Amino acid sequence: KPSIAIFLGHDAAIAVTDPANDRIIQVELEKIIKEKHYQPSLKNKARLDEFMHIIQEVIRLLKRDYDIDNDFKYILHKGFFFKESEPELLRILGSAFKNDQMVDMGGVHHHTLHARSAYVQSPFRGGRALALTYDGGGDTCFSGRFGFDKHQLNHEVLDYINIGWLFCNLSDFLPFSICLKPSPGGGGRLARSIRIDTAGKMMGLSAYGHYTTDSYHTINWYMKEIYPKLVFKEDGLLGNMWPGKQLIDHYKKRYGFPDKFPLTKEQECQIAWELQELAKVMIKTVFDEFIVPIAEKYDNNILISGGCGMNVIVNQMIRELYPNFNMFVPSNPGDSGLALGMLADFFKRDLAPCKDPHLSDLRLMDLENVPALLEERAATEIDLEDFSDIIEAGKIVGFIDGGIEVGARSLCRRSILASASYPGMKDKINEKVKHREWYRPFAPVVRDRDVETYFESPSYYNLEAMNYALTTRESWREQLSAVNHVDNTARVQALKKHESPFIYRLLDRRSPYVLLNTSFNIGGKPILNTLEDALWILDNRDLDHVIIVYENKLMKIDKR
Repeated sequence: KPSIAIFLGHDAAIAVTDPANDRIIQVELEKIIKEKHYQPSLKNKARLDEFMHIIQEVIRLLKRDYDIDNDFKYILHKGFFFKESEPELLRILGSAFKNDQMVDMGGVHHHTLHARSAYVQSPFRGGRALALTYDGGGDTCFSGRFGFDKHQLNHEVLDYINIGWLFCNLSDFLPFSICLKPSPGGGGRLARSIRIDTAGKMMGLSAYGHYTTDSYHTINWYMKEIYPKLVFKEDGLLGNMWPGKQLIDHYKKRYGFPDKFPLTKEQECQIAWELQELAKVMIKTVFDEFIVPIAEKYDNNILISGGCGMNVIVNQMIRELYPNFNMFVPSNPGDSGLALGMLADFFKRDLAPCKDPHLSDLRLMDLENVPALLEERAATEIDLEDFSDIIEAGKIVGFIDGGIEVGARSLCRRSILASASYPGMKDKINEKVKHREWYRPFAPVVRDRDVETYFESPSYYNLEAMNYALTTRESWREQLSAVNHVDNTARVQALKKHESPFIYRLLDRRSPYVLLNTSFNIGGKPILNTLEDALWILDNRDLDHVIIVYENKLMKIDKR
């Protein structure tokens, strides 16, 4: 029988073993409920009905897309942050999913599951690997180091190195007001979602800061006074707040709080730069002190996971500083990967090949309605030459093809695509389509065989899921203006032919062989997974067309 793991914290997700087909299935619940960073809570009847709807949709989609019946050996569960909801959640899970046994995974540490998830998705699974996990939270600690040998943990150390909290929350407590939209007061689901997304925004904003004498003193102070206490768990640590509070107080004193607040645009950019540099210094210190001395024991195979595994700048720094390491970052290093980590920890063996773990067979949720919608909107079939002409003319296209991606980034399955060279394209999409901040960068998609032509890096593997910030070659920076960030880096997606055959062939018709690729959604929403939502964006934003692969044909839908 298959078994199912359900993580019920923020970024709730399920993972399912499918022994009959020798595969693992991953489904992120936010893409079912259409609520970014979804976390179950049963505080009222509406939330209860919402959760029950999600569970029924999971059962339906597992049968429709994977031919998995509602009959499971084990249900593994973890992540009841809203404790008052726990008994009812368990009752719903136990009654909705037919099962032989429910297993509480609450005793397995959050960061252990991050490490397990990365290990079973990596090319190192079944062998040796050393994992570093870090983010803004966890059950008791905020980071960890884990050594694997044939699925067995023989090295496990937990720390309080809380880089993720600084990125997620510092802007709320200072507060930022110009470069970042402030989080709404009073907490709640929306506030949590905005704070989590702030981490990625701070990463993009950091490119607009620079080195100063004050920044040197801030980073030097933090590494001398704060960092040692985080590693060695000094008594008196006050949960998430402690390292962040020290830094907040430092900045308030430095910038004259409250008399000289709010911060200026330049100050906000500078703080973002300093946080990014501080993250780099801390992770380099961790590597030099704790990873490098034992890496050879694990065949120099290094895993990065936890929410901060999405920090592409730090990932690239590691790759450049330690070129002898074989490095892997999964497409879902954040909490949506924890359900898979639960399966891996429970079985402690090879489950099934996680072939292309960054892609899924979960198709459009309204797939049954697609023929009628295509007819209603008078969709027309086009060929690759037509598609290329549309892009060349500076049009912006929403693209849908096959199963959805796993993780937070669109990988040519649910993407907005445009020319990487068209003047003003970055600003147009930020302002007119996505409705998001001016400084936010976009990623280039390029065929795997062409990456080295346009971008510089010590190595070119593990680039499928946009997890590294490569340097754009100087000769191409002007031509790739829409995807080249202000610091001359780009979060590259190296596309393999089987991952998106139409886009792979489309790239062959262009010079340079690069497209702008961003997630098919709008601000505050997860990557979409219905044609209905795609058409709403088409009709209400400055999107020019939706192109969907249907029955192996390219079907173009125009605005009403």
